[in-house]
Amino acid sequence: MRRKVVKISLLMITLMISIAFPILAVTAKKDKWVIGPVIIDETMPGMTWADWADEPWLKGSGTFEDPYMIKNVVIDGVGLFPFCMMISNSRVFFKIQDCSFSNAVVAGLLLANTQNGFVFKNSFLANGLGTGTGIGLMYSSYNRIQKNLCDENPVGIYLQSSSNNLITQNLCTRNIWMGIYILDGSSYNTVTKNDCIDNGGNGINLEYSNDNLVTQNLCKRNNWGGIYIGDGSSYNKVTKNDCIENLEGILIFNDANNNEIERNDCSNNYGNGIYLANNANHNLITRNDCNNNEGTGIVVETSNGNIISNNDCNENLAEGIVLKTSNGHIITDNECSDNGVTGINLEYSNDNLITQNFCTRNNWGGILIGEGSSHNEITTNECTENLEGIIILFESSYNEISGNDCSNNNGNGIFIRGDANYNLIIENDCHDNFGIGIVVEISTSNYIINNDCKNNLNHGISLIASNEHILYGNNCSENGGTGINLEESNDNSIMNNVCNENLFSGILLESSYGNFISENHCSGNPRPTIYLRYSNDNLITQNLCTGSPWGIVLRWSSYNEVTNNDCIENGEGIVLQQDATNNRITDNTCTNNYENGILLALDANYNIVDQNNCSGNLLSGIALMSSSGTVISKNDCNN
Repeated sequence: MRRKVVKISLLMITLMISIAFPILAVTAKKDKWVIGPVIIDETMPGMTWADWADEPWLKGSGTFEDPYMIKNVVIDGVGLFPFCMMISNSRVFFKIQDCSFSNAVVAGLLLANTQNGFVFKNSFLANGLGTGTGIGLMYSSYNRIQKNLCDENPVGIYLQSSSNNLITQNLCTRNIWMGIYILDGSSYNTVTKNDCIDNGGNGINLEYSNDNLVTQNLCKRNNWGGIYIGDGSSYNKVTKNDCIENLEGILIFNDANNNEIERNDCSNNYGNGIYLANNANHNLITRNDCNNNEGTGIVVETSNGNIISNNDCNENLAEGIVLKTSNGHIITDNECSDNGVTGINLEYSNDNLITQNFCTRNNWGGILIGEGSSHNEITTNECTENLEGIIILFESSYNEISGNDCSNNNGNGIFIRGDANYNLIIENDCHDNFGIGIVVEISTSNYIINNDCKNNLNHGISLIASNEHILYGNNCSENGGTGINLEESNDNSIMNNVCNENLFSGILLESSYGNFISENHCSGNPRPTIYLRYSNDNLITQNLCTGSPWGIVLRWSSYNEVTNNDCIENGEGIVLQQDATNNRITDNTCTNNYENGILLALDANYNIVDQNNCSGNLLSGIALMSSSGTVISKNDCNN
């Protein structure tokens, strides 16, 4: 943020107060004292409080019990004088009340190196001429600025290198740049219950200032941010503010670290609710309402190590929470529902923990891990009733997706696509989706383990053009398609999965090569329990295929090895047909089937059928129909 306010150095102040001012005319008008500009400086002879004591508009003695009182004074700077009033180098107690300061070049009221002032119920109008302020504090502490109107100045209230002040209940409206501007080492100030409305920049702006409390302010309809914490401002607490109808609700920018942003209402903004960028690190963003924004609820860009917890980020036009090129965050216990795009979205962001968030009813995805985001842990989130539950896209690798509820989505439970490799997908609930439980497209070497992928309208798990995966211990039953479906996918290991009572097959390989299918339990499927079409060089071993019309079927498939499987109590045990050639069918148990143990039909030629137990079948142990060149040996075919 470029500074729009001219910093007035003490050297400049000294120069100005050294100029001989004429004796000011004083006019009493309707209980108001209309006077010219005033400078009070305890270090300048002729300008001390005592020197002004004879003026009719100054009362009191400067003690705590009897402060100097300036009341009902009207000063117009007429666009020529730097200040309507300047008080410098003062430690006495004073109060300025019910006065009007307008049209000064630099500031309506400037307190420089001053303490113990109480500025109460005054109006500061049209001061500054583009680069000034209504009220200015420089190197000033322990002052109270309360219930003032600061209207149409460049800045309403300005603090530079000023600490331990109370700024409360002021109305800062229609200022050209900021309502309240705090910078350059201004610390331990309390800014509370102010209304900062319709300002041209930010409602409240902190730069290079630490340990301030900003609480219970209304920051509304400002042209940029409701509250801005930036440029090295740290350890500030921003709590219980209403930052609504701004371009951005709260901004944390440019090395603003270790701030606490808590319980603010950052809703109904034209951009985002809360926006962190440019190395805004290690901030706590908690319990804020970031709803109904036209952008995103919470956005983090090029920043690291923030904690984002327990926020409501609902019904935003874009996302609930977004990380862009941001690492090492903890995002936990947020509600991110009914957003226009996704609940939580990561882009080029690594090493983040996303846990226990509620991301439901979003238009596209519950959680999106996209475009180069790696080494993230996504665990125990609820991602239901979205189009997609969790999405992993575009070179996002080495992520752990565990223990999430990705059920009842209008599309898929978990969707992985586009060189999203080496991800661990473990123990997720991916059931009752209108698409597929888990789908992987054009990716390599993901681990899909112990997921519940039941009762989906399409497949339980589907690999499409995806190689070298491990699918282990998944329950892929009662789906409207196939339990586990492979299309153009090679060198995968499919082990110890349960694929029962699917509407199509238990496991289907389509145009897939070199896969290892082992120790799966596939029963009660109305189509072939394990079904290979146009698929070669696969090993099918130690699977249980029972209670289906067909146990294992190879069609247009060659050079596969089918060994040590139990194909029992089916219509047919193992079937080779339609150019299923050069396959090895060995050491299988194909017993108690209602028709044949092994059936070779329709040009299933040049296969080896060896040492299978094909006893106890109703028709034949081994039946050959229109097949030639097959070697059948050492099989037990007692029926």
